[in-house]
Amino acid sequence: MEDFVDTYMNLTLKTIMGMKWMSTFCAQAKFMMKTDDDMYVSYGNIIKYLDQSQKANFMTGYVMHGGPIRNPKSKWYMPKKSYPGSKYPPFCSGTGYILSGDVPPKVYFTSLSTPYLYLEDVYVAVMGFGLNCILSPRTIRNFIIGGLHTPCAIIEESLQHMG
Repeated sequence: MEDFVDTYMNLTLKTIMGMKWMSTFCAQAKFMMKTDDDMYVSYGNIIKYLDQSQKANFMTGYVMHGGPIRNPKSKWYMPKKSYPGSKYPPFCSGTGYILSGDVPPKVYFTSLSTPYLYLEDVYVAVMGFGLNCILSPRTIRNFIIGGLHTPCAIIEESLQHMG
């Protein structure tokens, strides 16, 4: 538990505090998954994938490329004074991503001296990029952020990729 209001603008705080918790109470974990509460997660498929993945300096999810949206009416508005660059480093969509267990402590401790960005997924990527601890986020083919709108479609898609 931390002392802040649980709002969209504080998602970065919530995520960083999750990394703090993991670093303190679960430092032996091989991986950490951050996901939104409205996402479907096929744990069997994830475990199968992670068994074959590298165990350090690792980030995976749905990788996005782009730059700041400067329109103040946008949900993802980023003022130039907060992020002056024209491109973000590649980042995994905040809807869900997985980090190897060595990354969350690095990100948490770096966050203590890094200016805050309210776009949590971008913030994690900026810190990982600056630390060189996340070499390059990788897309998992089955990390889908749209298109499957019914539980049956999600289950069918998962079963097709189980192998």
